[in-house]
Amino acid sequence: ILIRNPEDDAEAKTDEELKKEAEDVLKEYLDGDRTEASFVKLVIQHSQDPGSKAAGGLYEDVAAGTMVAEFENWCTEDGRKKGDTGIVKTVHGYHIMYFEGYGEEPELPGRIRESLKEIHLNEWVERISNDAQLTRHPFGMKFVGKTDFFSALFGRTPAEPKETIPELTPAG
Repeated sequence: ILIRNPEDDAEAKTDEELKKEAEDVLKEYLDGDRTEASFVKLVIQHSQDPGSKAAGGLYEDVAAGTMVAEFENWCTEDGRKKGDTGIVKTVHGYHIMYFEGYGEEPELPGRIRESLKEIHLNEWVERISNDAQLTRHPFGMKFVGKTDFFSALFGRTPAEPKETIPELTPAG
C-alpha cells in the first residue's frame, strides 16, 4: 500500500502527515482480522500505486535487484515470515508491507543453476577438444575442400535423372 503525495502536488502533505497516514492504515489492518484478504481490501481503499493496486498489492516472482533496495532489505531480513507487516519509506513515499512469502524457486538459485550448467558445458567442450586425437585417413581426405559429395566419392558428378513423367500438353 503506497501512501504518497498526489502527482500534481495540489494537496501536498508533509512527510509527517504521510507517515501518520501510513501508520493509521497499518493500525487499521492490525486491529482487524489480519488476513491477506483484509490487507487486499486496504490496498483497494488506500493505495496510491496504480501498478500494484490492480493486483491487490501483490508483487509475484520478483527477481533480486529489480525492486528498490528498501523493499529488498525489508523482505530479506532474518526471520521474515508469512503475514509480517511493516512500513517502509522510499523515495516514492511510505509503503505498508505485507509479506506473503518466497516463491517455489527464487530467481537467484535458477540463475546460479544456469551459470553452473554453462560452466560445466564449457569445461566439457574444452576437455574433449583438448583430448581429441586427429587421425588423417586417406579415404576421408578425398572429401576435403569438396562441395559435391558424389564427385568426391566416385570421381564424377552423377547424371541428371531422365524425365520419367511425360510432358503434358493442353488439349485443345
